[in-house]
Amino acid sequence: MGERGSGVVNTSGRFSHPRGVSILLRMALSSTGAGAVRSRMNVGARLRSPAATQLVVAAVCLLPVLMTARFLFEPLTRDEAVYATIANGLLHGQVPYRDLFDQKPPLIYGWYLLSFFVFGEHDYAPRLLGVIVLMLTSLMLFFAGKELASRRAGLVAATIFGISTGAAAIAPWSNVEPFMLLPLTASLAAYARGRGRGDRWVLLAGALAGLALMTKPVAVFNVAALGIDILWDLRRGDIARRRVLKRAVLYGGGVACVAGAIVLPFVVVGAMREFVYSNITYNQLYAARYSAGTKFAAGIRNGLAFLIATAPLVFAAAVAVVLAMRRRSRSRMIVVGWLVASALAVASPGRFYGHYFIQLLPALALVIGMAASELRGVLRVRFAGPACAGAMIGLTFITLRATVPFYAPATPAARASFRDPGPGGVRQAGARAIGLYLRAHTNAGDRVFVWGRESEIYFYSGRTPATRFLFDQPFWVDPATLAQAIAQLRAHPPAYIADTMAGELAPQPDPARPAAFQQLLSDLYTYVGREEFADIYVLKPGGR
Repeated sequence: MGERGSGVVNTSGRFSHPRGVSILLRMALSSTGAGAVRSRMNVGARLRSPAATQLVVAAVCLLPVLMTARFLFEPLTRDEAVYATIANGLLHGQVPYRDLFDQKPPLIYGWYLLSFFVFGEHDYAPRLLGVIVLMLTSLMLFFAGKELASRRAGLVAATIFGISTGAAAIAPWSNVEPFMLLPLTASLAAYARGRGRGDRWVLLAGALAGLALMTKPVAVFNVAALGIDILWDLRRGDIARRRVLKRAVLYGGGVACVAGAIVLPFVVVGAMREFVYSNITYNQLYAARYSAGTKFAAGIRNGLAFLIATAPLVFAAAVAVVLAMRRRSRSRMIVVGWLVASALAVASPGRFYGHYFIQLLPALALVIGMAASELRGVLRVRFAGPACAGAMIGLTFITLRATVPFYAPATPAARASFRDPGPGGVRQAGARAIGLYLRAHTNAGDRVFVWGRESEIYFYSGRTPATRFLFDQPFWVDPATLAQAIAQLRAHPPAYIADTMAGELAPQPDPARPAAFQQLLSDLYTYVGREEFADIYVLKPGGR
């Protein structure tokens, strides 16, 4: 849901930290088999005892912690704040979509709610859970690679994925995508485990796919990829047609049962109309506002940023795909198909925000892991080997030159604004200050309203939003929502209003306040002054 922010990704910066770069360079080269350290790719084959294997896998699963620890305590982004505010609303009996609007499936609010239960209602709680999710995704990649090919393939895939989480330009920690990746990757691992072993694994794969789908709908492409692989057996004469159809029904049934169980509460509380509007109708209205040219430009801009941030990974994966197509096997085609599905998922919304590309990371890592032996062989070829090794070294240098500066700023707020130099990143620290100001000047039962996109203010203020709309975007996508919001504000005027639209990159042609909102301020509110970038208004005496 990065569309509420500027969508700008900063890939500039000066090369620094030679010691850290040296370490990262050795790690990157070891993950692709290049250079003198390529022998590390044999580590899976050399480990004979289960205890040694478990120790190495545990160490690999810690890589996301090392790569993301510096970013865990940044202020909430706009997207994260919406999820956090709705999760907090769930604790107080509010229903997503009906009482608090957003356009994402409901499970992301469940993930954030879980983070608050585990770590407390802090802004860093979702990030901590996000890192744990990335660690578990690494573990699922190990299992998937092990089942589809070998222990070494799984270990290489998990290692490369862990290192790739350091691509700070795309912030792979606590937006929707990381929470989708865990059940999506676990679904692939379960499916791989169930090939020829038992139908219960296929059912589990479907259930996990349903969890991914209800976290972010673009998972449908990966879900469909496994479904196609199940039905592909209909082409084989050695497998009973009835058995294939049974597996297809179990897989589809697992998806449907989980999705249905998550949707059912909205039916029970009478919020299904709002559920459909938020997840289907609104997203269609939003997508229609942007021209093909705008979408194409965003794809080029942020696609290039992703390629720079992950250049050696993409290069190695491209070589691995070529090798896989030359030496085809069912397992390799499953992984290549999963990679294609992930690419379609990134492209399908048409907006190409940087964090969308996170969905490619597990598939890229797994396709490399599956071709680990062949990649080592390429490095021994007389001309191709030195060329590939040189390309890997050059691309790694480019990636590090672009990525390391993201780690350099001294404060969390500075790192946030470096990664996103638009209003969404620059304003994060100020939004926290505005929220704390409102907390200090209101009582626990008071409500507040933010005119703009800084939904972080609601979370940091600890006050109930005065309308169901936590950010201004719906007012321009569907003007009927503005009338709904004004009606709510007049019926139950909030104690304070913070107008943060000044200086915002607004999508509407006229950034001026709508007449209905301006009239509301004139009738019921007194201007207090400016706090950070917000104009603050307090309810007039007797305004209630």
